[in-house]
Amino acid sequence: MSARERKSTPVGGEKLLVVDDNSANRELLTQFLKAKGYDVTLAATGEQALELVDRTALDLVLLDLSLPRANSLEVLKQLRQDHSPADLPVIMVSGESDTSQVVEALTLGANDYISKPIELGLAMGRIRTQLARKKLEDKLRADAVSPGTPSNQGASPLAGVAPRQEDSHSSAATKLLSDARTTAERADSLVSVHTLTFKPQMRDLVASKLELEQDLRNALANKEFELYYQPKVQLETGTLMGFEALLRWHHPRRNLVPPLEFIPLAESTGLIVAIGDWVLEEACRQTCDWHARYPAHSRLTVGVNVSSKQLEDPGLAARISKILADTGLAPECLALEITESALVSDGPEVLKVLKELRNRNIGLHIDDFGTGYSALQYLQRLPFDTLKIDKSFVDRLGATRETTEITRAIIALAHHLHMNVVSEGIETIEQLNILRDFGARVGQGYLFSRPLSREQAEELLTHGFEYDMEALLAQD
Repeated sequence: MSARERKSTPVGGEKLLVVDDNSANRELLTQFLKAKGYDVTLAATGEQALELVDRTALDLVLLDLSLPRANSLEVLKQLRQDHSPADLPVIMVSGESDTSQVVEALTLGANDYISKPIELGLAMGRIRTQLARKKLEDKLRADAVSPGTPSNQGASPLAGVAPRQEDSHSSAATKLLSDARTTAERADSLVSVHTLTFKPQMRDLVASKLELEQDLRNALANKEFELYYQPKVQLETGTLMGFEALLRWHHPRRNLVPPLEFIPLAESTGLIVAIGDWVLEEACRQTCDWHARYPAHSRLTVGVNVSSKQLEDPGLAARISKILADTGLAPECLALEITESALVSDGPEVLKVLKELRNRNIGLHIDDFGTGYSALQYLQRLPFDTLKIDKSFVDRLGATRETTEITRAIIALAHHLHMNVVSEGIETIEQLNILRDFGARVGQGYLFSRPLSREQAEELLTHGFEYDMEALLAQD
């Protein structure tokens, strides 16, 4: 019988274990967590941690990724032999250079991670998230083993979720637990739901998602990701200005997985930070290599998409600076493309990160401009230097007077604010003509080129890329 089965969580707050050989780190976390009402236990080594887990009922472990004596990943492996991620959440605490180990830790069953130097507000959010999930798991487990007990719908975390047995095997407690959890996850994905009845096909959907999540955890280590590069073109001359780096996942069984399917999953699991670091490093390394091999294109820029999870990390600017130093790419040749949706939590921490990046001469592009609710607010408050007009506007150019005038106004506003403009999704000569007339200077889209593999991009650079704009416009 495990310690968790023998003991119950102490009254007065969840019990957390902090495992770190650095006494200053332990003291900082201890004071902070105790002030929040948690019961904190400390361990300086992996051996102490395993012993405490064996004899103490714990609700969550914060495990340093760089323990000197016992390998932290081995400690994690031993923890997972007796405790599932739902039973005992483990959050890894990592340094700036631990990206590959973070990926391995997540693969081995770590629930999440936080980076050093620890940003206490972000750490608190992740701790609360894991504890809330554990509370839901415990409630589901209790309800499953006592199916005859009436539930209090007002207090239950499963309020609005109504699992129902639909075949003879559903009566087993573990099956009921699984089905209830499946229904909860499905209900959680809907905008508004009061009652949702379990259906067997939900199990298939969740099983597929869980399988894809596990595959995603392995994808980075297995080198299944690849970058494609879509050219950005000077609209007056046809000159190649740079590329936008676009992530592709070559799944071993499902072939090419669409970004719209795996990027949200990466964001919800926290894997997007490690994947995002790989994208940044690979894009910078490749662009610097092209500068050296193709002197005519020695000032090519590369745009890399950045998610909200990455922006929440206070160590992002320092990490990007290290990547630039390691790869040799000049900061002004890198642009971070950030969607309006990624700026929902644009608090002082995000503003600080963006200012740090801009002060290091790294480009900041507001992507998909006009699709959110606070576009003008972001232009006023945040240090962007380039505005990217969303494809949805470009698609309707010339088709509706309203969209055409809005696009004209956006370009004029950007110029008034001394910002550059990039038009996305240009597919027709009519769209190109209108954008040129409005003063848009740079664009990308299928009219010029689809996203290219590295080999295709190098073939383009070898033969010299310059779109013949006059010949193109003469076709109209």
